[in-house]
Amino acid sequence: MKILVISGFLGAGKTTFIQELVKRTKRDFAIMENEYGAIGVDGDLLEQSDGSINIWEMTEGCICCTRKADFASSILTIANTIDPEILLVEPTGVGELSKLLENISQIEYERISLLEPLTIVDGSHFEQTLAKFPELCMDQIQAAGTVIVSKLEGASEAELTEIEARIRTINRTSDISSLHYSKQPDSWWAMLLERPLLVSSSNQSEEGSAPLEDRMIENTSVKNEPSVADETVDSVALTSISLRYEQELILFLQGLTAGVFGDIVRAKGFLPIGNGDVWLQFSVVNGTYSVTGFNHPSEVTELEAKGIFIGTRIKRSWLREVLQKSLYCHPDTIKEAAKQNKLKIGKLRGTKRVS
Repeated sequence: MKILVISGFLGAGKTTFIQELVKRTKRDFAIMENEYGAIGVDGDLLEQSDGSINIWEMTEGCICCTRKADFASSILTIANTIDPEILLVEPTGVGELSKLLENISQIEYERISLLEPLTIVDGSHFEQTLAKFPELCMDQIQAAGTVIVSKLEGASEAELTEIEARIRTINRTSDISSLHYSKQPDSWWAMLLERPLLVSSSNQSEEGSAPLEDRMIENTSVKNEPSVADETVDSVALTSISLRYEQELILFLQGLTAGVFGDIVRAKGFLPIGNGDVWLQFSVVNGTYSVTGFNHPSEVTELEAKGIFIGTRIKRSWLREVLQKSLYCHPDTIKEAAKQNKLKIGKLRGTKRVS
């Protein structure tokens, strides 16, 4: 089983990239999703795009640090039960890639091998993110075999050259792809799945040929440790969320990006509107938001509306008040909250009932 780690800071576009990778290469995949919060969102989105792929979710912590022992055990379980050709690992956006690779190398042997890891960089917010979370961002770039720049489809050649040069100051040897991956040829996608990660022999286990079952016992000594993310970011996960109107969601997201609910770096989720006939998916990255339709399958009754919010100084009670109690938030309420926090917010319109 080959393991390809696809890293990248919060909102860089890892899940979207994985969807394209699966579609373009059509290999035998399993996917491991790691959400920093207490619930997972991306796993549901991946299942919606391709329900045939086995998806494992690990929540409530980072698999590079606080949940590294569980992560190592899960990899061995996947290899022993599902045994896919390739395991795609999407760590949380606030995970340290170097520690994650070190963790995997401890259980690597002839049936489990690492491919060169990828890091997705949001080119439109690169400098902003690097300034705010330098240690995490630099680690993800330095440990990558290939750095893929996303969200710069309309950039000029000069802008692309500038960001490539900036990345090169952090990692002098990695491949850098600034051409949007949707325009890459099939040979490029195939190459990503064939390049092994070259590590020093000192990182290889002395028991490299041990049976898989024995290794599952031997590696229980892998210990969890604190994460850099635990010291810099917080998260709130909410389930059973809903709103009455489409415009109410827009109103909420405007307040979210204005800082009314705290300094939210990343938010994502999906929820029903009104009586549940319409479901919407929302995403917030670096002060911008988007809303798209979410095709909730009527036969999957156990799929629960959920949202995850990551940042600092998060106002938990306010989020619960709006999303879990389905209370109508009049525009004046958001405006007053913004005024109290000395925040600027754009013009807010009234709500619109879903027909």
